[in-house]
Amino acid sequence: MNPTFIRQIFSFVNLVLLVLWGNKELVWSQVLPFHHYTVDQGLVSNGVNSLLQDSKGYLWIGTGEGVSVFDGETFRNFRTTEGLALNIVTALSESHYSQGTILIGTWGGGISRLSDGMFTTLLPDSTWSAKIVSDVEEDHRGVLWCITLSGVYRRIEGTFFQIPETKNAIAIIIGRDSLVSIALGN
Repeated sequence: MNPTFIRQIFSFVNLVLLVLWGNKELVWSQVLPFHHYTVDQGLVSNGVNSLLQDSKGYLWIGTGEGVSVFDGETFRNFRTTEGLALNIVTALSESHYSQGTILIGTWGGGISRLSDGMFTTLLPDSTWSAKIVSDVEEDHRGVLWCITLSGVYRRIEGTFFQIPETKNAIAIIIGRDSLVSIALGN
């Protein structure tokens, strides 16, 4: 190879490295866009308790005064007047069984299930502590799982069953393999 050509390549590589080193903030870091949304932009409440991005890309925001759905431009709000069981929203998830169905855990109203624009209220049992839902999921078979102050419940074919010794549960997750994992505190 021609030594002059090799020196030119070496000089060019050094120049590129020097430019990159001098502008390392441009190369190594990235400023991500940050948007701040409040009731002034249409959010139902500024006090956010839970978030969900659904399979369509919409952002669901659970608050102490209802649920807001953001499509990237505008908010649509749901409260008890639209059929939500209770306005204090504590958990949000999308069903793994019925895509597009949103499950909404509430503080004292049980679970609101939003499917095809209609709300249905589900109560694990009649006790007050079972109506306080901190997490809710529906697996690939249509079994609904929820954490309440009374413990973990699962709903199979319309009937809720309490799982013993789960009063200190703090989270549920459904894996791609349909494995249900329940995190217990303490």
